[in-house]
Amino acid sequence: MEKYFLLKLGMNLSEVEKVLDQKITLERYTHSPDSKNLFYVDYTIGTYLLFTEDIILESISFRYPFYVAVDGIKIGMNMNEVEKIKGVPEENVIYDKYSEMVEWHYYSKNITYLFIDNKVYEISFYNFDESYLTKDDIDTLVNAVSDFDKIDTSYFEITSNFNKLIENGDVVISSSFDSDKPTEN
Repeated sequence: MEKYFLLKLGMNLSEVEKVLDQKITLERYTHSPDSKNLFYVDYTIGTYLLFTEDIILESISFRYPFYVAVDGIKIGMNMNEVEKIKGVPEENVIYDKYSEMVEWHYYSKNITYLFIDNKVYEISFYNFDESYLTKDDIDTLVNAVSDFDKIDTSYFEITSNFNKLIENGDVVISSSFDSDKPTEN
């Protein structure tokens, strides 16, 4: 369970699999076929991972039977206990149709608590400002660079001599502009 705390929003699927040390099979919402998001649920421990269409981790949620405290809060705690630990939420969302449901948003910490009947039902981490770079964003940025401005990576090749450049724990880098000879005037 604790491996889920090592996940960071914005990780790609392979990074998530590496952290969790398991292969993940993503699913699409069947009740919302137009949705491009994908998800992974582990009902046995109560975790839910939501990914963007570019397979970037967008949200991490914890529900029953998840029993480990998430940043000091456990599933089943009441609103007063959460407020004592977290303070007053930045936004309090009350649902007209479902009077037993309340959501507390802490935008500055990218976390939401969903309460049902005044008890924590779900704890979720979101990137509220949605500042992820998609594959299209990256392609656009790369293609926006003119040929003149592109960096020739051959200048930055790492060779087997790299270890020889380490002196007293410091990396020493030289270039063709460095010279051991004094300049002649």
